[in-house]
Formats: sequence, structure tokens, C-alpha cells
Amino acid sequence: MSNIKSFALVFLLVFSLVGVNAIGKFYSNDPVRVGEELEVLSVIRNPTSDDFENVNVKLFIYDLGIMIPTGSFDVDDGESKVARAYWKVPTSIRPGIYLAKLSVSNQDFRDSKHFYMTII
Repeated sequence: MSNIKSFALVFLLVFSLVGVNAIGKFYSNDPVRVGEELEVLSVIRNPTSDDFENVNVKLFIYDLGIMIPTGSFDVDDGESKVARAYWKVPTSIRPGIYLAKLSVSNQDFRDSKHFYMTII
């Protein structure tokens, strides 16, 4: 029983380190002014031989507690698609530099990238 637990732990650790690198290049219209639209474009790629179904892209801005989702879509094996997340920055947001996370996932995988964005 102990060997099974050890194997499961090692398997989960290795799988979490290998993962799927689905986020390619991404672009943000940084810096963005309050009252204007923040736009993040990202290339979502499928390097596997399986189709990715119901892929979701989300932008999370930690300090603001803001989650900006895109609609779900499919990415066939070996293909890439561009996802767009956009958000009109409320005038109540204080100017500053904010840590954001761009994540892409479905029921089978998850990938994320962190970056700083500037609101002026």
C-alpha cells in the first residue's frame, strides 16, 4: 500500500511539472488609462495529438479581485487560436502597477502566465 501511495505522489508531481504549455505569445495594450479598455490577446496552442474541447481563457487581476473570462472554444490537435480578453477600466480604479494572471484550461489541462500591467 505504501508503494502505491509513493507512486501516486511521484506521478502527480511529475505530471504537474510537465503539463501542457498552451499559452504562446500574448499582448496587452499596457499601459491603459482609467476609463479606457484593457485588451489582452493571447495565442492558445495545442501541441498535443488530442483535441482541446471547451477551452476557457481567464485574466485575473489579483489586487483588484477582477476576473475577466473569454467565451469557451475548441482547439484541434496541432492548431492555434487567438483569444481576446477585454475590460473597461472603471474610473474608480487607482492608477498603479498590478500583478495579473492569464490562464487557459479545460477539464484536462491548465496553463498560466503572470505579468504586470500598468493603469495610469
